[in-house]
Amino acid sequence: MTKEYASLRRKTFFVPVIGAFLLLWLVLAVGYAVHERIVASAPATVVVVIRHAEKQLDVGDNPALTDVGVGRAERLAQLFASPGSSLGFERIYVSQYVRSLQTAEPLATRGGLSLTTVRAEATGELVDRIRREDVGHRVLVVAHSDTIPEIVRTLAPATVVPPMPATEYGTAYVIALPRSGRPTVLLMHLP
Repeated sequence: MTKEYASLRRKTFFVPVIGAFLLLWLVLAVGYAVHERIVASAPATVVVVIRHAEKQLDVGDNPALTDVGVGRAERLAQLFASPGSSLGFERIYVSQYVRSLQTAEPLATRGGLSLTTVRAEATGELVDRIRREDVGHRVLVVAHSDTIPEIVRTLAPATVVPPMPATEYGTAYVIALPRSGRPTVLLMHLP
């Protein structure tokens, strides 16, 4: 065999191998691009976490709302269920306490929604349920001053959430959970 003939045989062996590798790379690149477009176009899950409205003091373990609290619950319903509102919640989570139920009832009534009760101390169960059942939806969580920081930190781990004072009723956290990427958190002060 001559040297010229030997080099020709090597080229014919490597051309199909390199061609197959390039074809595989092209298929993977196109597949990844399509996947990223699908994921990017999927709606994020939006979770709004608020505290129940003002409660009666010194009336037991499960107090109802004060008149001021009832007024706040009505204002929240007007704010979140108004025709121009883009939130349009698809689920409302409340704790087992009367004050949480009474805060959410006006909004649930206006939106034609039922309330989903999750025990106040079961924040992990609540977050798991949101991540599993409410993907791409808009959700309201009516919680308590001692559970809100844990809920927000669990949904958006990089977020610094200070303890909530017992007298704070107007703070809301709006958390956007994209299908890929990091969650974003917006802190709002409601009327």
